[in-house]
Amino acid sequence: MLDYPFGELQNKRMARFRQKLMIWLSVLLLTTCFFAQPSLAAYDVIANHPDEPFRSVLFRSKQSLRDRSGNSWQVVVFRYGSPEGLTPVTLRLVGFPGIVTFRHPQDLTLTSEARSWQAAERPTPQTAVPNVGEYDLTKIVQQLPIGGSLKLRLPLDDRSEVLRVPGFVVQEWQQVARAEP
Repeated sequence: MLDYPFGELQNKRMARFRQKLMIWLSVLLLTTCFFAQPSLAAYDVIANHPDEPFRSVLFRSKQSLRDRSGNSWQVVVFRYGSPEGLTPVTLRLVGFPGIVTFRHPQDLTLTSEARSWQAAERPTPQTAVPNVGEYDLTKIVQQLPIGGSLKLRLPLDDRSEVLRVPGFVVQEWQQVARAEP
């Protein structure tokens, strides 16, 4: 004979099933997280880039960062590699058109807690666009601190603006600088 009405027994079975299912899913999630392999490269590698000569490879780090005013900036560090050699490590800063205008030619100042660097502007067709600035990081990228953040003092026409770059982004920049085709 049944001690419980049929509906109550069914509810208890469903509750135990849900409990076992939640435990099983939790174990599966933890196991997946534990054994998941981290990405070896945080930057992009794009083979045979259409804007560059045949057999070239583009290495790049691309982030979207916000300044103190809340404006969004595209921050890209890149270089091309081919059997003939590597191009310079270039930092491209792109602000929203009509909102920001770079002062050309003007060097970019990078500052850490302990030190400051100057990156020379690279005159390219992109720098003819008012909201784009390109700077040569080749000589200084490996000197930049890995652990802390970095501040970029943007040379704008109408105001001074500072962009904070997190440490993990600086690490990506250094990976791009060390990349070989």
